[in-house]
Parts: sequence; C-alpha cells; structure tokens
Amino acid sequence: MSAHVVVISTPDPVKTDGAKQYTEAVGSLLKAAGVGIKLRGPVVENLAGGKTPATVLAIEFPDLDAAKPFFDQKA
Repeated sequence: MSAHVVVISTPDPVKTDGAKQYTEAVGSLLKAAGVGIKLRGPVVENLAGGKTPATVLAIEFPDLDAAKPFFDQKA
C-alpha cells in the first residue's frame, strides 16, 4: 500500500536562495528514488487550527518501508 508524506511549510522570505537550493537538492533525491510528488502548491486558506502555512507538498512512496529510509539517508 502506498505511503504519503505531507510537508507543510512557510519558507523564510529572507532565506529564499537557501530554500531554492534545498528544494533543488531534495527534488534530485526524490527523482533518483523514483518517488512521485502527488500535490504541490500554495495554501490558499486555513479552515482550522493556528497559523496558515504558505505551501503544502504530498509525496507518494511505494510503501512505508520505502519512505522511512529515504528520510534516514545522509544526503
């Protein structure tokens, strides 16, 4: 069964260069692992909870056993 990781973030506007480099590096790792991005985009409105994040990303892994080592890798 597929496993999904949801990333909710609000990048620091002062650190846009670092965020861009990080995004490119992670994108390369995802591609190399054959992992698919199912959803990526801005958060338009927060219907419940606290502070509204800026972006959301949902990553689909083949299963939980594939997701865990991806985040444990040194790269």
